[in-house]
Amino acid sequence: MSLEEVLEIVYFLNGQKFMPGEYVWGRGGGNDPLQPDFTLKGKTLRSLRRHMANWRNDVLKKRPDLAKKACDWPRSEIAPLVHQDGDVKWLVFELLSDRALKLEGLAMNHCVESYVDECARRTASIWSLRIQRGGTPQRMVTIEVDPRNKEIVQVQGKSNSRPTSESRLIIERWAKQEGLKMTADG
Repeated sequence: MSLEEVLEIVYFLNGQKFMPGEYVWGRGGGNDPLQPDFTLKGKTLRSLRRHMANWRNDVLKKRPDLAKKACDWPRSEIAPLVHQDGDVKWLVFELLSDRALKLEGLAMNHCVESYVDECARRTASIWSLRIQRGGTPQRMVTIEVDPRNKEIVQVQGKSNSRPTSESRLIIERWAKQEGLKMTADG
């Protein structure tokens, strides 16, 4: 185990057991720690790693109130995209509440819900790229845009994976349509 992983575990445990939920979860987390009774008893390194990767889901099961909308913000000046390609529809749209960010983060297994304050201050704009092939749209990537500079600064797939080449083409089409610069390496 590396020193970096040890520090990550210590930081995680401190955040879950001792820090106010507002700092760890974000808005709506409250003043109390999220998991004050969390213990390492009976946990293997593998199960601890799994818990660290999925802790948001575990906390939401215990505290579903954290998924409720606490704040929202106005749309940016950037337009969404709907692109039809045969029977496939691509959608790019802005996420406009803390609840939308939480749900996106849970579904995509990444930390986009931590961007609530930046979105509320309008220093960041978060977008979801989804594909629809008949049924319900499927999330493909989450996109962070700096609305002040009209710049795509981050593109993350599930578990922070890189976007597929299909997704990348749609993002490039949307960026061109909206005059967005691409500085993200995704």
